[in-house]
Amino acid sequence: MLMGLSLCVGSRAADLPEGRSILRNGDFCEDAEHPVGWVTRDSGNLGRFSLLPPEAGSKSRVLSCEVTQTSAQPWTMELRQALTLALAKGETLYVAFEYKITAGYAFNCYWQQDSDPWPKFLSVRLDDPVDQWHKCTMKVTVPEHLQPRSTSISFHLAEKTGTLKLRDLEIRAFPAHIATDLIPTNTAPAIGGDYNDNTWRDDALARLKKVRTAPLKVLVRRGGQPVEGAVVTARQRSRGFSFGVTLLLPLLDETVLQLPDSEALRERLQGTTEKLGKYRETVLDKTLFDTVSLADALTWKAAVAWGNAAAPAAIDGLIGLGFQVRGNALYCPSFRFAPPEARTLGKDALKQAFENFVHTQVATYKGKVVEWDVLQAPLTYEEIYGVIGEDSLVNAFKIAEQEDPAAMLVCNADQALTDTSDERVQELIEFVKWLRSGGARVDAVGLEAELKPPFVAPQAIEQRLAKIAEGTGLPIVITSLSVDAPKEDIQASTLKDLLTAFYANPAVRRVVFSEVWDAATPFGRTGLFRRNFAIKPAGQMLRTLLTQEWCTNETAKTDAQGTAAITGFQGAYEVTVELDGKQVKKEVTLADATGAALTLDLPE
Repeated sequence: MLMGLSLCVGSRAADLPEGRSILRNGDFCEDAEHPVGWVTRDSGNLGRFSLLPPEAGSKSRVLSCEVTQTSAQPWTMELRQALTLALAKGETLYVAFEYKITAGYAFNCYWQQDSDPWPKFLSVRLDDPVDQWHKCTMKVTVPEHLQPRSTSISFHLAEKTGTLKLRDLEIRAFPAHIATDLIPTNTAPAIGGDYNDNTWRDDALARLKKVRTAPLKVLVRRGGQPVEGAVVTARQRSRGFSFGVTLLLPLLDETVLQLPDSEALRERLQGTTEKLGKYRETVLDKTLFDTVSLADALTWKAAVAWGNAAAPAAIDGLIGLGFQVRGNALYCPSFRFAPPEARTLGKDALKQAFENFVHTQVATYKGKVVEWDVLQAPLTYEEIYGVIGEDSLVNAFKIAEQEDPAAMLVCNADQALTDTSDERVQELIEFVKWLRSGGARVDAVGLEAELKPPFVAPQAIEQRLAKIAEGTGLPIVITSLSVDAPKEDIQASTLKDLLTAFYANPAVRRVVFSEVWDAATPFGRTGLFRRNFAIKPAGQMLRTLLTQEWCTNETAKTDAQGTAAITGFQGAYEVTVELDGKQVKKEVTLADATGAALTLDLPE
């Protein structure tokens, strides 16, 4: 035990592996009146701190934090301790404390760097349970070598009025060789940032407007002269940015739903099939989505089993409705996505069968599937190219390009964006460079974004996006976006922050959602609609963003020079000019941030 650290730590951590104790005076026992080793800050006389005697269930003293006034900067009332020991990259940091709060109160706990802008390695916001002691335990991988006193544990207290009581605080560091599964926790924090950072959110929204909006200048004339007072209305008809949805073809085609291959899906849908009509009506509503990604019909296994028969008509139908179609995926190098007989083939026969599939699949949908995930999760699965050779990864791109030169060809990764460690990011960059060095035409990087606790924070996601865009020089497609959260309101707020981060990034060209119906998802809570197809807060949030907040329908009047200025989200517009009962319409596209100018002549 290190000098100055609480002697209670060992007994509380008896069920944990051997590790280093990091925190001093976590039981507040060193002094009866002051929390020695801790900084208690109250910059605005927002409340008070006090040490209380132990309560039942623990020998630890209790630190009471009473907040009587709130602040837009919750850290102005703060409890903080700098970590005085060095931390090695790859260690697991374990944070634990017991707390009790009054009804209506909430606080944030961070492990953060102690330098501006105070980046967060771990963050959590707690607002329940109330009026009872609860133990919070969390863990995070140390992302880099950290010097003594370069980081701290910090509690931001002034978001709400109320009282927080703390006891039995503990921080331990476990060596990298200890499996994280051996370190039990009960709370999933955000990793690499903070989902409750309003400063980040405001900055991201400002970037979003800069990147995704553009000026539209309209000049109205009559007889060659400018007209003052004409009413100019700009109504957005389509977006310059693509939002798509992943669909299971059996949900659109009753015949496919009754096939043996759809048995697991039918079981998930039990008691909800009467909602299939509403489902189809909603997902095929182009006010929300402009692109469809077929999750199952176009993979090698499904194509052989039933996709070759069902997919062509489905794709033609989607195109007829005005959707773009993505293909997922030509090559997922796991035998679970290949026909059963593929496992029995020798190297040469397997290679030939696979290449024949890619040739046939891309040729069949030439000019119809605008974007192919040529590779799916190549850094996670390697079974097939372990047999037929790594050159098959490059060859898949070459074959796809040969069969449909106009299609966008994507390398889609499943972990780089959402894994709690960012090690996959550099792996992906090097892998894409390797593909291209072998002659593969890679047009974009696909990044799956299936978030589940612990969540990677938006700040960390932004950093990864920037690194991938810079490292590859390619545009980014976000695929399979979903949030698995314990509460619907958390799902909605988390998803909104992610969408903001993606839409504000100039390298991101498309966002595709995972299956949106809880009844059809394997885990039953990642969709935007409940099993009964009632819309969830996340679904309502998305509808509001795409039809109101991120969609422009503006009206202005021309000035003395005959001009009206409107700022709108990039996309296609119908512009209408009205004056004295006469009306003129014209279409224009805001293709990028430079905007457009338009002249309309009213009849004399």
